[in-house]
Amino acid sequence: MKRPAKILAWSAAVLFGIPVAAYLGWLSGNLWDDELDPAVARILSTEAPPQLDAKNNAYFDAIGIDAPDDQDAHAWGLARFQAYLATDAGQAPTARAARKPGIDKSKLPCAKAETCLNDVAADAEAARRILEAEAIVLRRLDAVLDARYQEPDRKLNYRSEFASLGPAMTAQKLAQARVALLAAEGRHEEALRQWGRLTEFAARQAAGSWSLLAKVIAIAALHRQHVLLAEYLKAYPEAAQANAGRILDMLRPLSRAELTLAPALESEIAMTVRSFAADDGLNPLTGADVAMPAVLAVLLDPFFKRTATMNEVAGETLEWVRLDALEGGAYRAMRSALAARRGGDGSFLHYRNPIGRVLAAVGGPDFSSYFYRRDSLAAERRLLRFGVGLVADRNCDAAFVKAAVAEHPELLHPYTGALPAWTDERRSLTYAAPEDMRGSAGIAPFELALPRAGFCTGKT
Repeated sequence: MKRPAKILAWSAAVLFGIPVAAYLGWLSGNLWDDELDPAVARILSTEAPPQLDAKNNAYFDAIGIDAPDDQDAHAWGLARFQAYLATDAGQAPTARAARKPGIDKSKLPCAKAETCLNDVAADAEAARRILEAEAIVLRRLDAVLDARYQEPDRKLNYRSEFASLGPAMTAQKLAQARVALLAAEGRHEEALRQWGRLTEFAARQAAGSWSLLAKVIAIAALHRQHVLLAEYLKAYPEAAQANAGRILDMLRPLSRAELTLAPALESEIAMTVRSFAADDGLNPLTGADVAMPAVLAVLLDPFFKRTATMNEVAGETLEWVRLDALEGGAYRAMRSALAARRGGDGSFLHYRNPIGRVLAAVGGPDFSSYFYRRDSLAAERRLLRFGVGLVADRNCDAAFVKAAVAEHPELLHPYTGALPAWTDERRSLTYAAPEDMRGSAGIAPFELALPRAGFCTGKT
């Protein structure tokens, strides 16, 4: 009887002792948490820049542009922002009834900036009726196009609520339809003036936005303006030639403040840290949407370290912040390395903070598409200036254009390092989207189609 008992005892020791010993050994490396990375602590302690007086800040008009017709857009936007601050503090979102559009949104002109001019010219009367029905939105937009803009300071976390992209996009599409209608009516100086005001407002939005969402909205608005102007050069080359100097003035180089993503990325770091650090913050073991037995959660809890996880996630984002300061070949090399690194090996076999490290690897940031969109603005603007020069001189013969592009290294796309490609069939220069982004939402080629061949009479 003793021999079977010994065998049973040894079997139990192997079956249970080794796992327990392994657990305790693994546990020994997870009895303490890390200190917050000094670079992350600096971001959290950075004071907000001086804030614009609310009554002079077009931000509130922008987020209140869909206020009911009988209410003031600025006051409504200010109240909406106060509701956002409440969600930052953990309160439930407050629903506010916005205005009901006077039109069917599916019939909104300039749904695509690429066809805006042609669509409006094909049915100018329909566009005019829509603009009249939505005149209040255009009046609200016009009132702030020359005003100062600054996204107000707030402490974002995972509970925070943000303004919807929809109303701002609708307002821009209406304003672009007005530009298209003015051009169709032959009022080109006014059309270009309106284009310039709308473009400069989007640039001020980009410079005054520090959250990633707000920055992306401004970048998207600038891109749509560039697309509209590219179409204008093709559709109305004579008017573009007559106003070439004015157009070039409006195509000034974008500033560092308008293009940088660093503040937005640092705001993502701060939001991540606050989201994990809160008493009811993000936790993969005990969150409200986590279905895990309590005993298992207790056993796994030591292997999730909040601060170590914050440092892990923030450290990845800090690399993208450093990328923002580079340019040229060094920029493209680091950007490629960061994109390739995303996701890690997905392994759970880490001695320290294994759960946090898996979270950081699987949910780690990949900001490639944001940098591509940002870089595209600079490339698009340079290509537009190049196109205006061709139109001004009527030197847009295919052979001449292809040779000229090769002689202009400033036309290299900052993200890809490639020159725009010439297409004979479309008579166009195009920045193609990176292969790994084609088909992604918001990512599309930028095409500068040159005027009809008969317009190009300049010397080559």
